[in-house]
Amino acid sequence: MKPYTSTTQPNRPAPSRISSTPYGDNLKTLPKYQSNQLSSPLLRLPGEIRNQIWGHIFDVGTLKLNLFEPPTFGKQQTDYTPRLTLLSVSRQIYAETRLLPFSLNTLAVNSPYAIRALSLWLSFSQRSAIRNFTFHTTIYRGPCNEKRCRFEDNAMQFGPLRWFSGLRAVHVTDCTWFGEAGRFGQHCRFMLRDGDTELWDSAHCCVRRGIIEGRMVELLRKDVADGVVLTSQHTIVGEGEDASEDEDSSDEDSSDEEDSSDEEDASENWGLE
Repeated sequence: MKPYTSTTQPNRPAPSRISSTPYGDNLKTLPKYQSNQLSSPLLRLPGEIRNQIWGHIFDVGTLKLNLFEPPTFGKQQTDYTPRLTLLSVSRQIYAETRLLPFSLNTLAVNSPYAIRALSLWLSFSQRSAIRNFTFHTTIYRGPCNEKRCRFEDNAMQFGPLRWFSGLRAVHVTDCTWFGEAGRFGQHCRFMLRDGDTELWDSAHCCVRRGIIEGRMVELLRKDVADGVVLTSQHTIVGEGEDASEDEDSSDEDSSDEEDSSDEEDASENWGLE
């Protein structure tokens, strides 16, 4: 048996890519490109009308890029991907529409790590075409201390945003998670309900309502251009659960009062009889 060498392997052509130029790198495709412009009813339309058509096809609102996605087998799924098959119809359509999925939609990711992965995966023109970003992330999983602020450690992961030169707006929705069973978070929620501004004895005060949104915007401002609109929304895990429990308890109290009033009416009626 002959030893393995590179010469024994069959020669395979290198994968080809569709050129970004209208008629490609090969001038032999120029006659076909010109014939498509003359014969295709779609390509003969004015450019303004074609742009409206491309917008209806590629504008889906939000493109979700999830690194950690739970299994969806047997569940109802929503399609967030535009119909990209149109890009392979002709070189002219590809040249006109190849950046529209990035510029017309808002890219939403569920992890800051996806920013770096996306910046390495996309080309320079694709990164520059992105206009809107939305992030949903967990700020930290435990209380901070004077030596380490997990809020700042998490925000440092947004550094690759500087590679997206065409950004116009960035929106961050964060969720604060406090340790096991949310006991620390439950304590903070009770203090928030009582109107206490000093939630805990820490120099960072990462869980103070209204403060964390401003700090997130300040940290993001270091990695984006001056004209980018930055917004942030902060929530505490389980905050709605307490409200729902209070509503349930109030409903139970009201129902008990109604039952007691009905019993009193019944006793009065029994006495009148």
